[in-house]
Amino acid sequence: FMAMFGHSFKESQQNKIELFDLKSDSFQKTLEFIYKGECKIESIEMAIYLLEISDKFNIFNLCKLVYNYLSNNLNENN
Repeated sequence: FMAMFGHSFKESQQNKIELFDLKSDSFQKTLEFIYKGECKIESIEMAIYLLEISDKFNIFNLCKLVYNYLSNNLNENN
């Protein structure tokens, strides 16, 4: 976000960012993590979306949380 607002991107001129490719529940969990430092991951599917978001926006601590969740919850059945 800082790069978008701090450089010559259209977002810095409009003072808004449009996020079309994100699921609202996953983005809500991302905001929860940003503000609280924690979020409850409820499914493998949500973890995958959170991993995509954390990678896209360089939220490294969320990425680490998701990796931990996946390493503890993935198995040969899912």
